[in-house]
Amino acid sequence: MRGWIGRWKKELDSAIPPLKDDILNEEIQGAERNDNPRVRRKPLIYGLSSIGALAACVLISVAVIFGYTPPENHSFTVSAVTVEINPGVTFATDENGLISNIIALNADADVLLSGGELKEILIGKPMNNALTLWVEYAARAGFIDLDQPDVIRISATGDCKKEWLSLSASEIEAFFDSHNIGTLVISELIDVESFSERFGIDNIDGADSLSFWINNSVGSFTEREAQLLSGDELESIYRDRFVDKIFKDEITSSINSYVSDILYINELNLGIVNAAFTDYFGMKENGIPIYAPDKEEAARLASEMEAALSRFADSYGKVISSSAELAEVSMDPAAILSDFLLMWGNSITDAINMIEENGISVGAAIRDLIDAAPRDMESFTAAAREAYSINLDAMLNANKSSYEKEREDVDIAKIKEAVIREYGSLSAFFEEKNR
Repeated sequence: MRGWIGRWKKELDSAIPPLKDDILNEEIQGAERNDNPRVRRKPLIYGLSSIGALAACVLISVAVIFGYTPPENHSFTVSAVTVEINPGVTFATDENGLISNIIALNADADVLLSGGELKEILIGKPMNNALTLWVEYAARAGFIDLDQPDVIRISATGDCKKEWLSLSASEIEAFFDSHNIGTLVISELIDVESFSERFGIDNIDGADSLSFWINNSVGSFTEREAQLLSGDELESIYRDRFVDKIFKDEITSSINSYVSDILYINELNLGIVNAAFTDYFGMKENGIPIYAPDKEEAARLASEMEAALSRFADSYGKVISSSAELAEVSMDPAAILSDFLLMWGNSITDAINMIEENGISVGAAIRDLIDAAPRDMESFTAAAREAYSINLDAMLNANKSSYEKEREDVDIAKIKEAVIREYGSLSAFFEEKNR
């Protein structure tokens, strides 16, 4: 994961052209206020307490505010935009439309921003490039359904240039089109009050207060939430959100992979029996029997079986070299998962020891984080960042094949025509999808 991020960052400056003068200098076009704005909300991946409700809207917002002198050591914030998907984040821009600050609005955004690599890439980039890269990264991590038609909305406020917004929408739609993803994009310019209402930011009465909120908010949603917690509460939320969610899910995924690998090996062995009238180990010792009904298929499956056994040995430290050894590891492997889940509630240490005895490694990093019991902001923040980084790696790996698979060609123009024909407009389609 770190490798492609590094290459991506290195190539961006040469790949992304600067904004043209006519775009930078275009005057903003205002929009009518929506008196009944509705926030597009989706569930967070973690259960969050009401302490963080102020920032818990699940949107991507690029905040662009005007007429405000920020506190010392903060970048001047000029205007604002949103891409209404989960995870939710606020991007602040300067007067040139370059990203100057990023604020996570939920725990999902903390996951994507963990480690700092993505944030480092986005800061200083033109708004259109930053929004597109954020959408791409969310798609890579599995936050966006790539196989169902959908529509997303970008909203802007303040001194956002009309062309910045149009260019952002065009580039995001081009990204979807290039990956054969049938997602449409609409964009709107709205006033500050509508912007704040739409995205659930309370106590905002104008550009100054919204700019103040952006420039004075801690970037991490989890850290903002933790600022209000006692030592007991920090320890409790760490156990609930990280130990019993992220780490437990990560270990459960490893167990499922172990079970799947065993089942796959047994399927290959059964196929060999059907093709050669002997199993893999018998065929390896004595060759393909002359009476085998399908010698070619038996040889092909034997080659796959050899590779699968090698991978299994590398992954779990177990060499399977006989029919008896295969039968031993294959005795109800799914019971390992049920035993693990049962033991977890009584003793996490015993649960981990049990699966590691079966060759399923948890790893020193996760063990240390499970044993951590942070009771202060510094230790809680450090543990949370490491946990989110582990979670992100797992999500990128789990969704890699889905993101990279070839999809049938989609015709965005035809999809748009069909949507307008049925709903009257893309905005009506968006409202219906998010009702």
